[in-house]
Amino acid sequence: MTTIEEVGGVNAQYLSHLDEAGPMLERVADRFGSRLHAPAAAMDSIGRHANVDVPVEAQRHVDDNGVDAIPTTGHSYCSTCYFVNGVGGDTAIETVDDARWRQCIAEALATVPS
Repeated sequence: MTTIEEVGGVNAQYLSHLDEAGPMLERVADRFGSRLHAPAAAMDSIGRHANVDVPVEAQRHVDDNGVDAIPTTGHSYCSTCYFVNGVGGDTAIETVDDARWRQCIAEALATVPS
């Protein structure tokens, strides 16, 4: 089985909503030296668990890693989805687990200029 270290480690963590904030964020950062990207409006709450290295503002934008941050407030306060262009042209979007919110994300992608 391939370990995370064998494929290059973790250089960035992207927090999509507050439900994901917990002590594991700091453990991953300590182990791999990764930088935490998280909604700027929730930095106080998230900061109880880990340092937010890159505050994600509440407007759609592409960051320095080429990740498209898409605010999707509704699932929880400050929810953000991340659209990623991967290796070989594959794409992925970090979404919430509810069909209604997946529809909201699809609508946001269709209507908000990139």
